[in-house]
Order: sequence, then structure tokens, then C-alpha cells
Amino acid sequence: MFDEMPQSSHPLQCLALNFNHKIQLWLEKLGAIEPFSGNLATCWSNIKEEGALERYKLITGNTVLFPEYQAYDAHPEDNWLAALPDVVIDGAV
Repeated sequence: MFDEMPQSSHPLQCLALNFNHKIQLWLEKLGAIEPFSGNLATCWSNIKEEGALERYKLITGNTVLFPEYQAYDAHPEDNWLAALPDVVIDGAV
């Protein structure tokens, strides 16, 4: 379900000042190129994320929650709204 929904990055890419992002998104939507699936920076971020969260918990004493995909459709006109946060800091919500 989440893969079928527009991602927040799509409209942001359309509004971006970097023209290349707009072209890349357009070509992806046409099926002319493969969608972005990651690079060295995103891979490094994924590798380091767990350690960074553990260090954050040690330093702050905050509890970190790992929520599942959430879709909120309290209003029929907002049934497109969804979120997939990496983490939520317990008590800060």
C-alpha cells in the first residue's frame, strides 16, 4: 500500500531548486529510468542509524520507538495522508 502512495519527496522534488531532481522524477514516472534506490550516502546512513540511535538513547535517556506504517484517514478528503517515520522519541509526541 505504501509503495502505491505518493511520497512526500515527490512534490518536494517538483518544487526543488535543483532542476536535475525534477527531470529525474519525471523520467522515473515515465518509466524511462529506474527509480532511485540508494547510493553510498544512503547506504552509510542505514548502516550507522542503529548505532546513532543507541548513542542518542544513552546520552539523553529518551526512549526511542520504531513505529510501523501509519495511514490516517479521519477525513475522506485526506485519505492520501500517510507517514513512515524512522523513529519516534517517546514523550516528545
